[in-house]
This record gives sequence, C-alpha cells and structure tokens, in this order.
Amino acid sequence: MSPSPLARNAFILPEHRIEFVSIAKNACTSLQWMLADLAGEDLAAFRGSTRAEVSPRMTIHDRSRYRHVLRPAELDDDQQAQVRPDNGWFCFAVVRDPRVRAFSAWQSKFLQRDPIYMRLYGGEPWIPRIPQRPEDVLEDFASFVRVFASDRGHRLHDDPHFRLQTSRIDDQAAGFSRVYDVSELGELTSDLAAHLVRIDKPAEPTLGRENDTALAVHGALFADGVRELLEQVYAPDLAAYGERWDFDRVLAREPVWAPEAFRDIASRATMGERIGDLARIANALRAENRDLADRLARAEARVERLRSAKEQLRSAREQQADRLRTLERRDPLTLLARGSRKVRRPGA
Repeated sequence: MSPSPLARNAFILPEHRIEFVSIAKNACTSLQWMLADLAGEDLAAFRGSTRAEVSPRMTIHDRSRYRHVLRPAELDDDQQAQVRPDNGWFCFAVVRDPRVRAFSAWQSKFLQRDPIYMRLYGGEPWIPRIPQRPEDVLEDFASFVRVFASDRGHRLHDDPHFRLQTSRIDDQAAGFSRVYDVSELGELTSDLAAHLVRIDKPAEPTLGRENDTALAVHGALFADGVRELLEQVYAPDLAAYGERWDFDRVLAREPVWAPEAFRDIASRATMGERIGDLARIANALRAENRDLADRLARAEARVERLRSAKEQLRSAREQQADRLRTLERRDPLTLLARGSRKVRRPGA
C-alpha cells in the first residue's frame, strides 16, 4: 500500500462521507461520541472496554470497539484517495491555543493522576504533588514546563496530548474542508448538519459537554517565563493559527480557584489510582486467560492427534484382520490345518 494521504489518527465514516482528524485535548471526546452516534455504533459496547479510563465517557477512545467508524488503514489505496474535500467529503479538525492546551493536558493527565499516564510516567521527578493550595499548582506546572521545554527529545513531545497540533494537521495530505478553533464548535455542528443534508442523510449532530479538569486556566500560570517557554515549544502552532487566539484575555483572568476544586482533584487522583489498580488486575486476568486458552488449545490438539492415531491404528488392525481372513480362505495348507485341529485321534 502506498503512503496514506490521510492522517493516521483520522476517524472515517464512509457512508456519511466524513473524516475527522482527532487532536487530543481539543473536544475530541465529545466529537468522537457525536460521530459514533451518527455512524450507528453500539454506544453501550464502549462501556465494556477494560482500558484504564477514568470515566465511562472516556471509553470512546478505545478504537477496538468501533465497527462503523474506520481507521485509514482499513481502507485500500483507491478508497483512501476518495476521501478529500473536493470529492464531496467533509474533512475537519479542531485546534486550540497550545498554551492553554498544555495546561489542560498537564492537569488531566498528571495533576489528576490519570492511571494510563501514571503507568507511563509515574517515576518522573516532575510529577506534581496533590495540590493543597494554588501555589502548589503554579510551582509544579512551571517545573513541568521547564523540563518539557529544555528536553526536546523527551518522549512527551511525541505524546498525543502534548505534541504539536500542526504535526497532525500536516499529516493530512488530502486537505481539509475546514480547520476549526475549539471556540467554533457551534459552527462545526452547523456545517456538519448542512453536509449531511447535501448527501441526503439529514441528521442533527449534537455535542455533549465534557469537563475533565477541575481548575480553570488563568494568567498566573504563565508567569516567570512559563509563557515564553511554551511559545518556543509550540512556535509552529502559533505561526499557523496564532491569529485566532487572544492570549491577553487569558492573562487578564483572575487567579481564583475555590477550595472545592482542590478536593475534586484529590478525589480524582484517588479514583485514578484505584482504576489503575483494577486495570492491572484485569490485564493480569486477561493474560492468565490467554495462557489458559493457549494451554487448552494445545491439549485439545493433542487429544485430537491421539484420537486420530487411535482411529488409524484401529483401521490398520481391521485391514490386517481382513487380509488374514482372505489368506486363510485361499491357502489349502491353512484349510488342512484347520481340518486336522477339528479331527480328534482315538485316545487323545
């Protein structure tokens, strides 16, 4: 197969001629639920996922559960070539101010102890403490940004939640109908509804509201050089889409976090830890079940081989007995010997 013109993380609805290039932390959870519903997926099936997700809503990210929303790899070259805006497809992505996105990702994955990320990064020295006061958050986020910005080879730069958004956009050689800002989701759903009317599949796509973070973003987070470091890391994103974002409005927001928010974070962290424990147990049980299934399959195969060997032996014995009976009927000496055994001598 030739190189795909489609982004690797694309969600494709062939019947609806829709392609969504998902970029983490940009309303992707809500958008994936919307598309799964539109495609006729069994939404209840996602709850059967055993991934260490922190809520039922997050199970939508388990792509093994999809049946109608496809990956690019599930299309052949000719089918992939058809997925483009000038061929009647609605191809879209959503971007977000990378400075705000970085804090949102750091908060949801590290501050709130996402179990998947704790498994991947739990030993790193920059993992934040469970905050008791605003200063804890400001200090730990600044520490993270300094490490993140100073080590461009760190694996976090390839992590979907922290990587450049333009890397996802540039991955899509087929182009887009439109790249929306996260503030334009209302326009997105209107444009999507109009597309569905054009292809004679009218529907009213609706987005659920997600709130996976407890702390709102404000200007104090970007003091002491944090803003400048993030702007260095995300310079390509800002060069491509920076005119969309008025960061002065973010800087002007009052740094007010209620005590309830810190209790919420502590609760989420505790739940995340327990979910991680249960996921490890589930993974161990799955591995044990796979091992038992493999051993059972090997035992059943051995039984089948023995049964086949027994059948072959029985058949061979029957054939040998048939040959002996045939020989006995044809051999005069054998017949004579039989007759002599039947005649008893006197006095015997």
